Amino acid sequence: MAQKRKTVSQKLAAKTKALTEEKQRSAKLLADIEAREAAFETKMKEFEVRMTKASEHVSKTVEITEEGYNQAKPIFIGELGATTGIERLTEAELMAKEETIKVEAFMHDMLLVVVQPSELDEAIELPCVSVNGQNQYFIRGREQWVKRKYVEQLVRSTITTYTQDTPDSSKLEGIRTIPKKGPKFPFVVLKDPHPDGKAWLENIQKQP
Repeated sequence: MAQKRKTVSQKLAAKTKALTEEKQRSAKLLADIEAREAAFETKMKEFEVRMTKASEHVSKTVEITEEGYNQAKPIFIGELGATTGIERLTEAELMAKEETIKVEAFMHDMLLVVVQPSELDEAIELPCVSVNGQNQYFIRGREQWVKRKYVEQLVRSTITTYTQDTPDSSKLEGIRTIPKKGPKFPFVVLKDPHPDGKAWLENIQKQP
C-alpha cells in the first residue's frame, strides 16, 4: 500500500511539474507576443507620423485651385538620365552645323506649361516623357518650366479610344468601331520665349 501511494505521489508530482513548465512556457510565449505587438504598434505610430509629415509636405507642394490650376510659384523639376555632354566643334564644323545648332537651341528653350489634372482613376499621377534616355516628370495642375523638346513629346503622347456606331442594332454586320485619338496628357503652354513658338506648337499638333 505504501509503495502504491508513493507511485501515485510521484505521478502527481510529475504532472504538477509538467503543468508548471507548461504554464511557464505559455507565460513566456504570451510575453513574447505582447512585446512584438507593442513593437509593432510603435512602428505603426512612427509610420503614421512619417506619412502625416509626407502628406503635409505634398499638400504644401501641390496645391490645386477649384479651376484646376495651381497659383503657387512655378517649379522646376530637373530631367533624369545620362547626358552626352557638349560636343566640341571646330570653326568649320560650326559653320556646317549652324542650322542644327539653331534647332538644338530652339528645342532647349524653357517653356512654362501646366499638365491638366484628371479625375480618371486610371490617370497617371506623375506623367513622364522621355527624349534620348532623359526623363522629364510633370506634376498635374502645377505650373512648371521644362525644355521645349519635352513639350513636343507631350504633344506626341496620344491615346486612342474607340466608340461603336450602330445604325441598325438588329444587324450585327452594320456595327462599326470608330477610333478617336486624343492627348494622353492634356496641357497648356503658358509662356514661350521664342516668337516662332506658337507656330511651332500648332504645326506639331496638326501632325498625325
